[in-house]
Amino acid sequence: MIRNVELDALQQKFASRMRIMEDTNKSLHSQLVQARRDRDYHREALHTFESKVSEEQRRGESDVKRFEELERKNIDMTKQVEDLKAEVTKLNSDLKLAKEIHEADRALWEVEKSHLKPVMADTNIDNKTIDDAKNVKVII
Repeated sequence: MIRNVELDALQQKFASRMRIMEDTNKSLHSQLVQARRDRDYHREALHTFESKVSEEQRRGESDVKRFEELERKNIDMTKQVEDLKAEVTKLNSDLKLAKEIHEADRALWEVEKSHLKPVMADTNIDNKTIDDAKNVKVII
């Protein structure tokens, strides 16, 4: 009977330790499952972050290329504007020169016209006399 009591006490002690080990095992298993979930969550978050970083890098490279292209266009357009300004300046000076030439030609024409008026008046008198002579009827 003492042996049975000792055996019973050992079985209770063993059963108590088994429950403690089972509870510890369940707790450790729950912690392991949670750690695996956390690992998977963080792995997915890392993958998402890497994707975003990669996309941002591509977008940044695209923006840099676009910026460089716009900068080249800006330089080209600035050069075109400068060329057009130079052309406008040249055309303005050509126009000014053409106006001056026109004014000089007009003044020269006025001078020539004033010299031709007396000559034309003399020519008209001579022509009128000739015309009058042609119109005269000879009466015999």
